[in-house]
Amino acid sequence: MRRRTKWLIGLAVALAVAPPLVVGGLLLYAVKQSGKTAPRSVACEKAMEAIGWELPPGADDGSCTERADTLFPSQWTGTFRMPRAEVAAWLDARPKERYSSHKYGTESLDGPEGSLHARLTYPDSPNFGNGDIDAVTIDFTADGPDHAVVAFHTYPG
Repeated sequence: MRRRTKWLIGLAVALAVAPPLVVGGLLLYAVKQSGKTAPRSVACEKAMEAIGWELPPGADDGSCTERADTLFPSQWTGTFRMPRAEVAAWLDARPKERYSSHKYGTESLDGPEGSLHARLTYPDSPNFGNGDIDAVTIDFTADGPDHAVVAFHTYPG
């Protein structure tokens, strides 16, 4: 075989083998890095914005985090306090077209030990604040006669 032919065959083999090796290496790296990202503190306003919501008026004592991942969408968690009297109105203000279903627990915030649980699931919608979020769970727990502690967690779709 001629030297030029051997060189062309070597180049063709290299071009056929190199791209899958590079892509496979990058994929392996991404899988190994997945889940290693530590949660980082973020403002609760930013977390609510990522969900497509607004922080309720009168909310305070917020502590929210984002867990970013190389393969999966960010997950958002947090807690804050809000006036108990505004909980139902804030929950009902979630735009109906943005979620396919919502289920409230049978509990209520009435009484000193009151609590309320909701899970909101979202269809794929370009109108939603972050299309990568599939569901949000929200727990409300009475914190004295006038306030409730709100804890939320998002689940990627």
